[in-house]
Amino acid sequence: MEKTEEEGDPIGMTWLVEIVCLIQKKGDTKWIQSVPIWDRSPWLENESGYFELVNKEGPRLMTSHLPIHLFHKSLFSSKTKIIYIFRNPRDILVSGYFFWSKTNLMKNPGSLETYFEWFLKGNVPYGSWFEHIRGWLSMREEKNFLLLCYDDFKKVQLGTGRIILQ
Repeated sequence: MEKTEEEGDPIGMTWLVEIVCLIQKKGDTKWIQSVPIWDRSPWLENESGYFELVNKEGPRLMTSHLPIHLFHKSLFSSKTKIIYIFRNPRDILVSGYFFWSKTNLMKNPGSLETYFEWFLKGNVPYGSWFEHIRGWLSMREEKNFLLLCYDDFKKVQLGTGRIILQ
């Protein structure tokens, strides 16, 4: 059963990780089918993901929602390739409202109107969407940085894979 955007992957992160994993393994699906996504591309902001990444050797994939200022400066002077996928704020607002309303990881907003106020003030997990995207957009001219828009990503699935390969 396919998940809705509110229940599943609101910005395409899972989809993107699957494509990158296929590229990394030259199309061999065995790894993807046998290793959970959180082991293939651990979340940096999770304690277990952080330690897994630190202890891994060779090419590593990592996933994060963190704003740019929380990454060590050495990341940006390394050969690390960064793919940043973003979505328009309206969709992030609605997806965030449905997701965070179902968890106990933050105070329940109660209504979309309340969450909208929190969103505009940046009083949501990971802070202001506007500051977050502004920070990462400052990287858009770097050779090791690929900027993807979720809506474009949905439209040109095969073309996106070719872009990522480059």
